[in-house]
Amino acid sequence: DFPINLTEDCRSSLICGSRAKRKLRRSKDRDGEEFIVTLISKTHCVNSHKNLRKYPVMMFIHGESFEWNSGNPYDGTILAAYGNIVFVTINFRLGILGFLRPGIRDDTASNFGLLDQIAALLWLRENIAEFGGDPNSVTLVGHGTGAIFANLLLISPVANKKGLFKRAILMSGSAMSADAIGKAPLQITKQVKKDATA
Repeated sequence: DFPINLTEDCRSSLICGSRAKRKLRRSKDRDGEEFIVTLISKTHCVNSHKNLRKYPVMMFIHGESFEWNSGNPYDGTILAAYGNIVFVTINFRLGILGFLRPGIRDDTASNFGLLDQIAALLWLRENIAEFGGDPNSVTLVGHGTGAIFANLLLISPVANKKGLFKRAILMSGSAMSADAIGKAPLQITKQVKKDATA
């Protein structure tokens, strides 16, 4: 019966076992969910969290590429069941929408993919207690490029100033790897602009 994956934001509804399973079946083929939350309770409804133990949270950042992939294929069911955690995967912007500088001025915001990950951490801070998770015990786990992102979040003044996570596990990647270091991003932006207007 449990754990189950819920693939939609359900903060405002009462979700117990059988209803949650129905929601899962209806949303099974949908794409583009921002968060997948794995619940670990067998007998309690999600919104009765005030009486439950708060479980540590593991936020998995997918890897493989800066250009493709998603958190959807990563199933944390067994990890959640045997590890007594709440397992969360996220999706974020990739490719030129996520990491190409949108402008040529120095004050132009960029790295939207990383900002999406910070937004996911902010969402966890505000909402994970509704799913039985402890917002003060969040661990980032990244594999490959996901480890690069987790490492960047470790040194990010934005993520650290807000205390959005306590620990990080980096698997097969770091912010110092050759793949993580941008090579002439401003020149690449100018070339993309030139090619797009040609």
